[in-house]
Parts: sequence; C-alpha cells; structure tokens
Amino acid sequence: EVLAAPLADNHAMKSAVRRLAEDGAPVYAECGGLMYLARDIVSAQNDTAHRMVGLFDASIVMTGRPVLGYTSGAVCPDTPITGARGRRLRGHEFHYSRMADVPADARFAITLDDNGASAGIADGRDGIMQYCTLAAYGHLYFDMSDFASRFVAACVRYERR
Repeated sequence: EVLAAPLADNHAMKSAVRRLAEDGAPVYAECGGLMYLARDIVSAQNDTAHRMVGLFDASIVMTGRPVLGYTSGAVCPDTPITGARGRRLRGHEFHYSRMADVPADARFAITLDDNGASAGIADGRDGIMQYCTLAAYGHLYFDMSDFASRFVAACVRYERR
C-alpha cells in the first residue's frame, strides 16, 4: 500500500509484465506480487484505488488488520511450478489485505487445509492462475520442494519455444 501510487504510475512496467504473462511466460508471485498483478489496490486510509497490472480482474482491499498463519494444502490442477494434482504444499501468510471481487470462474491452484490458520484468496483456495501465471497470498516453502527447479525449467521452455 505504501508504494501503490508509484507502482500505479509506472505504466511501462505494468504493460511489460502484462504482455509477458499474456504471452505465456511463467510468472510466479507471492503476496505483494499478487497485489501488483490485480486490477487495483484500494487504500485503507482514504479508499483511493491505484490501478495495477490488471492480469487478475479483482481488487486488493487494504484492511489494516493482519492475516498471519502457517499454510498447508494440496495442488488442485497440475501447474508448471507446483507439479501434479494432490501434491502437498506448506508455507505461511502475512498480509494486511484481502482480494475482493474475485470472478466466479477464477482458477485456483491450491486447496488449503481446513485448519483455520490460513486465509488464502477465497473460500479456502489460494494460488489464482491466468495463462502461465500463479499468484498467491501464501509464501510457499521452496526449500522443502522442487518448486524452484520446476519454475526455472518452465522459464527455459518458454525461452526456447
């Protein structure tokens, strides 16, 4: 939220990120990255909406209240980063916002365990997907997985196509 105005004013960067995502480049975003890829960020202080990349047709609403907790869940569909359906994931969340106006047809990569410790994006789900982009509130624990090598491999495949 603190940098929303200058991020909104950087039209060249927003356009470049959106073009890459729409072209199928692998994009992985956690928390602040998810916020940047949304339609806008709405300030908790004065309801000012700052236009962001717009890859996801949803708003980020700053709440002023922290969401903090460990996350665990399972991959829903296969993704280039997380791997096969049913694979277990662990991580954590820490943010002061929520995603609002999430489209009913939004695709999600992660079904969170019902342990009350994590909020995700909506209805026990996290990891919203569009093209080859995966963006989540959760910070996945890469050291316990092959996520980093899978992401690099997806980037190499994109570059060589």
